[in-house]
Amino acid sequence: MFSWGKVGKSCPIYSNTKIWYSHKGLIVEGEKTNFGYDNDLLGTAAEVSKIIVPSKNAFSKYEQILELTRETIKTYDKKT
Repeated sequence: MFSWGKVGKSCPIYSNTKIWYSHKGLIVEGEKTNFGYDNDLLGTAAEVSKIIVPSKNAFSKYEQILELTRETIKTYDKKT
């Protein structure tokens, strides 16, 4: 139901986006959102990971999503 994914880099038009520069980011998004897909909005980030959640009725899974996010945050900085 939930999955991890790495954000790809593709379009250099957004390469000057500095907000994520050298930072790690964790995005929680619906499975059909595709934030960061086919663009480079997060291209300057050191690392970006995603937690993909259901695209419909996700609020009914709120507690599971929140728990998964909290657990991921606890271990996120420990990843190599």
